[in-house]
Amino acid sequence: MSRSLFDKKRIFDSLSTKLNIKFRGTYDLVGWFYVDGKKLIRFKVPKGRGQITPGYQKEIRNTSRLDRNDFDKLISCPMKGPEYILKIRELQQQGLL
Repeated sequence: MSRSLFDKKRIFDSLSTKLNIKFRGTYDLVGWFYVDGKKLIRFKVPKGRGQITPGYQKEIRNTSRLDRNDFDKLISCPMKGPEYILKIRELQQQGLL
């Protein structure tokens, strides 16, 4: 398994562009991911520069409902927004979300 650590800006940019999340906030950036017009997942990303600590990155990864490899793919580009929506719909069908 990959143990990638991403910086704050890269995570913010990936989530906002690929998943069309509109972030706002003062201390942390908070945004909602919508599926079929409904708020489904709340993302929280720290403001600023530099790397995110492994614990905070794990929290964001758990919030996204992805395993480590899929989260790395989402942030580092191979996974696009539609693929993420398919994974979320699979979790909904399984009753896990």
